[in-house]
Amino acid sequence: MEDMKVTASGFDHPDVRGELFWGGRGGTQWWISPETNTAGLIMAQREMGHPFVAEFKRLAYEAVKRKR
Repeated sequence: MEDMKVTASGFDHPDVRGELFWGGRGGTQWWISPETNTAGLIMAQREMGHPFVAEFKRLAYEAVKRKR
């Protein structure tokens, strides 16, 4: 089951609003942002909530923002 971000939490990049995402127990995660025309897929074996996932996503959004 996927979820949709309605508002950004303290851990999220501000551009996540409207993003569809799914996170697995072993650290796998995907997200699609129709607003920024961005998608991400992480296939890492990390515990849920590991800072790696949030940092990777934040850096991905910043890279897209710089390209605009």
